[in-house]
Amino acid sequence: MKFTKNHGGLKYLAIVMSLTASGGLDAGHGFFNSFEGINWLPESGLTPGDFFYAVDEVSEKIALHFTKDCHTKKKKYLNLAEERLAEGVSLLKQGNMTYSTKIENEYDEYLKILRLPSYKNKDIREVESQQKYAERLLQHMYILSVEVLRTSPSMHKYFLNLNQIATKHYERITKNLSQDFVDSHFFKKEEVKWSWEIAFESN
Repeated sequence: MKFTKNHGGLKYLAIVMSLTASGGLDAGHGFFNSFEGINWLPESGLTPGDFFYAVDEVSEKIALHFTKDCHTKKKKYLNLAEERLAEGVSLLKQGNMTYSTKIENEYDEYLKILRLPSYKNKDIREVESQQKYAERLLQHMYILSVEVLRTSPSMHKYFLNLNQIATKHYERITKNLSQDFVDSHFFKKEEVKWSWEIAFESN
């Protein structure tokens, strides 16, 4: 979802009341249930700038090269996208934006691989995978809205860049999925928007 800073009137008041009743911000923002219990990002491990990071990247490329099954390869690309996202979040929480462009570009490139080229070539297994990818990208947006709370305002634009990449690929994937599936995400998408609004209002 794309966001601007929004002073939210009655909707914002309702969110704040929910936040107060639920007891705070620690596990996410505390008042949304749809994302409760989701898998968070993996541990960042090595990050750009670390001595052995380049070796790790080469190992990733070798592993992808020897993965021939399309579905398995796409899962690996999603895992790599999540690793890049985790690395980016870790660096930004340290106030380090030196590698933000590299992180954004690689996150974007890995997510491109997940997109189903044409819904006309329907394969049940592929469609189910696309639905899972779309679901996970919504979770990425939510996770970013929580993690941004733990950074200084100067880092916010980099979080928004990552969020916009996730949003772009979510929209491209769901364009080829059924309207019923898209409609089923209505409330989750609203929760993501509200979560970002709270993140902005909290700073």
